[in-house]
Amino acid sequence: MSESNDTHTAQTVEREERDKRISTGEWFLLMLFLSAPLLNILVVIVGALAWHGNATLRNYFRATLIWIGIGGLAIGVAFLARI
Repeated sequence: MSESNDTHTAQTVEREERDKRISTGEWFLLMLFLSAPLLNILVVIVGALAWHGNATLRNYFRATLIWIGIGGLAIGVAFLARI
């Protein structure tokens, strides 16, 4: 019975950690990391592929990767149109 209770508690703690709100300071640091060339791409990729962690940040990073892909396609099409 105790083992089942421990599992339930661990799942609850994990869910609370995943759904935790991001503080202003955490957003500030995130924006600082995202403003650094090359580091920003690494942070976005790692954040988007993270299985654990905050769901809000993971979705933000996934949306950012989609925008990077759209921008890359637009640049590629514009470059090919010039040729």
